[in-house]
Amino acid sequence: MKRRIGLIMGVLLTLITLTMCDKKEYNIDNVKFELIHSKRIPNNKVTVEIKKSNSEHVLHLHSEPMQGEQGWENTRIDTSFTIEIKIFNKISRDLTNLINSDFSKSTDRGFDGTECSIMFEYDNQRKEYNFWTPDYDTEKRGLTEYLKVCKLIIETAGLKTEGIL
Repeated sequence: MKRRIGLIMGVLLTLITLTMCDKKEYNIDNVKFELIHSKRIPNNKVTVEIKKSNSEHVLHLHSEPMQGEQGWENTRIDTSFTIEIKIFNKISRDLTNLINSDFSKSTDRGFDGTECSIMFEYDNQRKEYNFWTPDYDTEKRGLTEYLKVCKLIIETAGLKTEGIL
């Protein structure tokens, strides 16, 4: 009986150790978020890029209204600013969660809505995710972590998620 308990405890400790070690840290360098909305006039196309520049992280935000729409030029944004390292590290940790995610249930497409892309470089590799309207049936489609990262990047750029997603 004591051997059986010892064996079970050993197996449990091994499984816990393997689970904890499975969380690999990645060195993320550059991040790019793009969103295009099929019908929204302001913020029709939003691009956020975060790049390492020496010891700081520079965020560049470009947002433009729907092409051909008159009277919306004042909603165009093209600006850059530095962000705190702790904010970039939070984005990096959340992106790391995406690397081993299973997105097999997220193949839905539609005619209207948004196309959201996140691209980033890590450990000399490049990863890109592109999903249609990630705030639609988010849990069912397995996009909870993806949407979380989208919102974090949008908010870091100084925009409100309600006006973008």
